[in-house]
Amino acid sequence: MTADRDDSSTVSIDLDERGRVPFSLIAVLLLVSSVMIVATLETRSEPVLERQTDRAMDRTLAATQGELRSAVLEASYRAGTAPVISANESDVDAIADAPDREARFRNYVKLLVYLEATETLSNAGSTVGSDTRTNVSIPPVTASGSGASIDPDGAIDRVALDIGQFDDDTTAGIVNATIDGIEFRVTRGGTETLEQTRSITVSVGTPVFELHDRLTEYESQLNAGFFDESLDSSVDGLGQHLGARLYPFAYFKAGWDRTQPTRTPDQHDFEEVIDVKHTEVLANHAIFDVQNDVFGTQDPYADRTMRPGFVCMATQMGNDIASGRRSNQNDGENSLVDPNTSGFGVDPDEVENETAIGDIETQLCDGGAVQEWTFGDTATGALPEVPPLSELIRGGLGELSVMNGSQEVPLGDVSRAAYLEYSTEEEMDMIEWMEEQTRAEMAAGNISPRTSGDAADLPAGSDEYDRSVRDIVEELYQIDLERETDAIDVSGSLPPSRSPDDRDNYTESSDSTVVDAVSNVRVDHETFENGTSSDRTLHEIDVTADLDLERTQIWEADDPENTTPTTRRFSTDRSVSLTAQIDIDGAYGFYRQGAYYDHDEFPVEDRPLDRDYESGSRNDSWRTNFENGFELAITELTTAESPAQVSDDFTAEIESLEGDEIPSMGALEDDIETDLTSDESTYTATLEDLKPNSATELLEELRTDLEDTHRDFLETLEAEPFEVERTELLETPTPPSRAIDHVRTEHEADFVYDGFEGDTYENPSEVATAQVRKAYFDRIYYWLDLVATSYEEQVDETSDYVDDAGRSGTESLDDVLAFAQNAMNADVSYEPDEIDGSPVLEDAQFEVTGSPTYLTAENISQDRDPAIRPKNDTITDVDGETEYASLAIHTDNRVGWPGVPLIPTPPSFYLAQLNSWNVDVRGEYARFEASATVGDASGTGRLSVIREHRPIELTLEDGSSIAVGSNEPIDFDSSTEVIVMMPGGVMASGAVPSVADPGVTGTDGLDVCSSTWNYVGPDFKKGELDDLACRDNN
Repeated sequence: MTADRDDSSTVSIDLDERGRVPFSLIAVLLLVSSVMIVATLETRSEPVLERQTDRAMDRTLAATQGELRSAVLEASYRAGTAPVISANESDVDAIADAPDREARFRNYVKLLVYLEATETLSNAGSTVGSDTRTNVSIPPVTASGSGASIDPDGAIDRVALDIGQFDDDTTAGIVNATIDGIEFRVTRGGTETLEQTRSITVSVGTPVFELHDRLTEYESQLNAGFFDESLDSSVDGLGQHLGARLYPFAYFKAGWDRTQPTRTPDQHDFEEVIDVKHTEVLANHAIFDVQNDVFGTQDPYADRTMRPGFVCMATQMGNDIASGRRSNQNDGENSLVDPNTSGFGVDPDEVENETAIGDIETQLCDGGAVQEWTFGDTATGALPEVPPLSELIRGGLGELSVMNGSQEVPLGDVSRAAYLEYSTEEEMDMIEWMEEQTRAEMAAGNISPRTSGDAADLPAGSDEYDRSVRDIVEELYQIDLERETDAIDVSGSLPPSRSPDDRDNYTESSDSTVVDAVSNVRVDHETFENGTSSDRTLHEIDVTADLDLERTQIWEADDPENTTPTTRRFSTDRSVSLTAQIDIDGAYGFYRQGAYYDHDEFPVEDRPLDRDYESGSRNDSWRTNFENGFELAITELTTAESPAQVSDDFTAEIESLEGDEIPSMGALEDDIETDLTSDESTYTATLEDLKPNSATELLEELRTDLEDTHRDFLETLEAEPFEVERTELLETPTPPSRAIDHVRTEHEADFVYDGFEGDTYENPSEVATAQVRKAYFDRIYYWLDLVATSYEEQVDETSDYVDDAGRSGTESLDDVLAFAQNAMNADVSYEPDEIDGSPVLEDAQFEVTGSPTYLTAENISQDRDPAIRPKNDTITDVDGETEYASLAIHTDNRVGWPGVPLIPTPPSFYLAQLNSWNVDVRGEYARFEASATVGDASGTGRLSVIREHRPIELTLEDGSSIAVGSNEPIDFDSSTEVIVMMPGGVMASGAVPSVADPGVTGTDGLDVCSSTWNYVGPDFKKGELDDLACRDNN
């Protein structure tokens, strides 16, 4: 082994005996390698150019984002100050062709962002070191877009906006703005080292879009009519907000006049149910609530501007009541709204002013000294707040509302009519009766000739009157008897025939068969006087007998001289069996359904009789049962003289067959049927048959019971009248229909079955008593149904009228009345929308201001409100004096005095009087501003969106201008339908039922409007308006 070893001095780095590399050697190699790498790097030159370019681009990109944010914010401020609302005459296609206002405004903001960016992005360039410079630019905007410039539409295309108000992926209040095609250049020592085109996106917090959207919604809500939103407890839009205020006042005024003893139009205390001046006050109050709904706040001067309106309205209405035109006026102590209790807290008597006060209303409401001192700019101290609507209604109007009560449905009249029909047993002419009542009420002055109407559309009773007590009893006391002869059979045949053996020499001269003997006659008669079925078998009669028959035949010789014997006689006998089964059925009941009902509810309950054919007490003969019918079944349908004699009489009849000649077996059976039964197989037993001696007493007893029932029912109605809420008089089902259900469920059974305990009737007279009572209630339902039919037709007509007025905006009149009831009870809810804000603007405060704050239905000028100026003038046009109409009001009382009566015939069902007023309110703000402030409201962080008359032009890079559209003021036209229902003639007050403005009688009601009607906005010139088609309220 030692011979194979290498003994040289060279150190081997080969694998050791186990094939491993020593670790020390690896470490040496790594150390040498690292030293070589460091040496190589230290020998390279420094990369100065690349480092300065990157630093320059980083700084420029950051600066570009900052400048772009500034551009977006400045653009949002500019867009809010002068928003594009109308694209008329716009020279920018993207704005002119936008599908809606939102898209138009978005494109307008894009253009502003780009224009601002062209000015601010140049500030993003910077210098790094001594000779490295950066430059940021975008193509300028010119009208034509020639050369290196682009046109406005191209600028809009280069900007993208993600808006948190509309885009789901962006937080509310945030706008992500992106500009494409931003050019970046880096130069060093005059040599361009880098050129890039990039898209830059920034996020900015701005409420401009939300404010613009809120203003659009505000304008939409101001234009919302009464029927444009669903009618429920939630009030939406100006039409419903105004309705929530007009309804209580209209009901109060109409109710006041309704409860006073007024008989002619000129006696009404209020000339107008809906006064134009009062509508102005309530419309502004409603507008401020719409502001709250949309913005969550209202004009800060709202309370101050509303205060004089409310005080004046209360004063005027109080004066109307205290100094009315009726001859029997009160002493003036009535007051609609007490200032001390309603929250106004203004006492004109305590005003310290040297001006003599003559007419308090003039001084307080028509620009007098009291008004100026109390509500003018010189007022000092804390002013009381305007009371909330609910306080006004509950504290003043609601307590006096005549419709906040119940109304009795007059069941007594139809009950008397039903009783009269049954008691007189003749058909009543209900129409004539109703007309007589109407004429009597007119003669007493309780109904105006305008509401008398023609004959009610109520059909008279049946031509064939069958509704008397006698008719009912005759039908009930009627038994249909029917005899069934199942089998009368004689078994066997006639005795056999015999003849001579040499019969060729004989001719038969006679052949007869007789009943030679009758034996074993048996008659079984089973009766069924007691039973539970009204249609059953009363008599079962089985007859059996044996008959001996003898046949005798005589033959005579054909040639007597040569034939012996000349006469031959033959006799034969035969015994046969007779069987006969006779069943007699009886049926009774009340079959006809009456003149009103044609279903199974008219007859009384189908209870079995304890005793129907069983004899009653002889001492109470009229109450005996159908025992006569039981006997008539035998006497009228068989030859027996009575049920007790059936066996004897039938036995005698069978035995009498003995000696009778029988031509055939069929003839024998016919003879037997003739001997046992009558000629007719059916018989109808009538009242006279069943009660020949007691029918009169029975009828008299039933009439007496009906009289007692009628009296007791009237007493019950007096103690427990059926009432409905007055606000439910037009609901479906109508009060007459509801009265039917009420009487049926609450009273009928108690009266019909009074005294009849258990599950059976004792005898037919109890059935007759219950049926007469039932018929009485049936006739009540009959007349109620006729009244209900006419009532419902009028309600449907009224509902159609409301639907026409509301353009089918409501399903039924019920919705309108429910709205009115909620308004009168102050049971309406206002749900203001919340401003979304954003994380950036979480401390924002929102404000709204209108010019004018209070929209008045009179022309105003610039000296009263600086925002007033001619259309298209700007704030710099100091000479822009003009007359301005901010509000116009028109009220249309659709039906003249005294209104629409709901079924004036008969007066007892004259439940309601109706009328309707259409109130159209048009308005325009000269200027309306919605603002948002961030942090301190006095700081500079304020953004507003302003709506006013103003054309909008933008200055482009080349100094030219381009029209992009126009800003437009907020204007509106809202319609409210006020439907007023008052009690009709059923409420006795000594007055003619009326719901109307008293100025006009006839089909068309009174039209009243403000002097500004037919025009709102600047350049108002009353003298140049066409003649008003309505009465000027001034």
